Amino acid sequence: MSAAPRFHELSVARVNPEAAGRLVSIRRGLGRKGGLARVEAFCAALRAELGCPKGPCDWEWLAENRLVGLSGAKTKPSLYISLGISGQVQHTVGVSSSKVIVAVNKDDKALIFNHADYGIVGDIYAVIPVLTEAVKGK
Repeated sequence: MSAAPRFHELSVARVNPEAAGRLVSIRRGLGRKGGLARVEAFCAALRAELGCPKGPCDWEWLAENRLVGLSGAKTKPSLYISLGISGQVQHTVGVSSSKVIVAVNKDDKALIFNHADYGIVGDIYAVIPVLTEAVKGK
């Protein structure tokens, strides 16, 4: 019997956040690694790459090949969607050149909203299914 994989299966895929046309990133607001399935479904519907700031890599949710920010890739996708990310400079420096930034966070005072073109204040577990269905329906 083989050991369970150390990282989420999406982590081992070959990725290039720097070249992503659409990028979705997650952090602490996701709350638990088990929530990645919903985010993956959203990314698949949107045809977006999945990225993250350093935290999810440290927590072994995603591998470092998905790291975006000061410690990782600097990107400039046409669409960047932040899910549960506070907006600390260590991350936003990597996404500030995005054409459109959408932030979803339950804290209406989160710094990410200072960088966002569009913001949704709400729990990402309530927002992600709505966004996923909207993208699928388009």
